[in-house]
Formats: sequence, C-alpha cells, structure tokens
Amino acid sequence: MINLFYNMINLSYLTLDTNYIYLNGYTWENIFIEHLPNIKIFRLRMYFELSLNSSREEQINILIDSFQTPFWLEKHQWFVQCDWSLFKSHQHAVLYTLPHIFNDFLYDNLCQSKSTLLNNRSHRLYDRVNSLQYLEYTNKSINNLSHCSIQFSNIRHLCITLPFHYYFQSIVSALNQLISLDIVVNNNLAYHYLQALLNRAPQLYSLTFRCLQNITMALFKLTNKSIRRLDFISMSELPIGHFNSFECDLLSKSSLGQQCNVLLIKVQNRTNILHLIKTMSNLRSLIVQCEDETTRNDELLQWLQDQLPSTYSMNRDLNEPSKIRLVID
Repeated sequence: MINLFYNMINLSYLTLDTNYIYLNGYTWENIFIEHLPNIKIFRLRMYFELSLNSSREEQINILIDSFQTPFWLEKHQWFVQCDWSLFKSHQHAVLYTLPHIFNDFLYDNLCQSKSTLLNNRSHRLYDRVNSLQYLEYTNKSINNLSHCSIQFSNIRHLCITLPFHYYFQSIVSALNQLISLDIVVNNNLAYHYLQALLNRAPQLYSLTFRCLQNITMALFKLTNKSIRRLDFISMSELPIGHFNSFECDLLSKSSLGQQCNVLLIKVQNRTNILHLIKTMSNLRSLIVQCEDETTRNDELLQWLQDQLPSTYSMNRDLNEPSKIRLVID
C-alpha cells in the first residue's frame, strides 16, 4: 500500500477500507507528510485485531491518542472513532473516520467506542450506512454497560437474530426505508419480535430466513402488505427446513404467501411444487430444492416440464444444481 503511495504525490482524495492492517495516527501522519502532501480528504475504515497481552481499553486509548495531534485535529480536522466489543471471543476492532462513509456496518450490543470528536452523538454521522448486521450477546458478568453513541436512520438492509433486546430500537429508531430483512429465528418468541419489525417496515420487499430449524404455525400468521419476496433457502446450510405438504398449503394460503411474487423454498415432495404454483396466485418466480430428488440426472426437471405448461421456463441453477429455477407465465 505504501509503495503505491510513492507514485501518487498529487493525490488529494483518498478512501481506504483495510483488513488486518494496523497503522496508528502517527504512522498515517508520516505517510501523508512524506508521500501524500496534497491530500485534502481522507476517509478510512481499518479493521484490526487486539492483542491478548494487555487490556482492550488500554490499547484503544493508545490508538486514539495517536490521532489527537495538531495534524489531525487542527490542520485537517479529521476525526476518528474506534469501536470494539466486550464479548470475550471477539478480538476484532475497527477504527474509522467520521462521518462514517461506508454503506455497511457490523454492530453488536456489547459494543464500546472512543472518539476524537467530542460531540459525536449525531445520527447524521451514520447517514451513509444502509446495510446493518446486528448481533446480540448475553454477558451477565458485565455491569453498567455504556453503549456506543451510534444511531442509524437510513437502513435499507438489515440482518438480525431474533429475539433481540430493547436496545436495538435505540440505535435504529425508524425502518421506513427498509427493503430487505434477513433474520435468524431462535425460538417461537422470535416471531413476536419479527412481527413488531414488520409493523415498522412499510417498504419491506424481501424477507429471508437465515436459519429455520422448526417451522411453526406462527410463521404463517405473519403479515406485512409490502413483502413480495420470501426466501427460506438462500442463507441456510442446514439439512432440515423442508416444507411438507401441510406446511406448503398453509404458506400458500397465508397473507404473505398470497401476495408473494418470488419464492425460494425447500420442499419434501415434488407435488408440493405443483401445489404452490397452483395456489399462490401472484407467484411469478420459484426457486426450489426438492428432498425426494434422489437421482443426479434431470429426471425431476423433466417431470416438471411434463406437468407444467410449455410457457413456463425452468432450469437448474448453475452455481447450485440442487436448485431448480422456474419462471411462471
């Protein structure tokens, strides 16, 4: 990276996203003075690992201090924030310039932060973030937890595990712009939390279940008028989660099933595919994995072609041949 900078003496705008490159403020300052003297705007996100040999907060304090020289605070008025987690197995931290200009963000409820900007509580510092992955951990040994002063107001894509703590609502106050939601369902109570999210998301288009080990009646009672895409397979690597005939019938008759245009699903029997196409009146595209497909040839594909009108197009997914893609005419 530094060798690249040798030949860029006239560079004035630099946006950099790095993994496992650790450079403190003093080193960056030297790089700018020696190699990039014409820099005007610098935007950085730097992921790195914390050492196990000293306390996390001590390491963060040393790093933050290195970005508080006159070069950073007075000459350029570049401010940084460092976030890290109190979760024991997480040794990762991230330092970034403010405002945060990258569109994705990973956040957990044990997040801590330190900043060189004295008043960094404005949600506008994170206006560019539209994709959020929210993780939640339980740690009863941590008391008086002071959270990051972060708020997200323009989230369009959200990945979250349910159920979640009330604190989530303090960092994401509105979901009016949310168009896709990826969820992990841990228990039946999670559906109550999911419906609460759906009630706050009037623009939601896609709902993806990353982990659906148990299909319960609560799934078929969910409502949201804007959802048109249901995905039960894209993110799941579990060998379970195939819908049986009864569950397919419930899904097709549910509110979400009746308004669904695009469906990605695992089914137990090939006749379930025909039933879904017949009963889901708004279905236009179907990506399906069938449990009773035991041969490696295209016997199932041929069977579907024999059963369905010739106007339907269908083929196997080139990247995942176990999936059959149908466009319904």
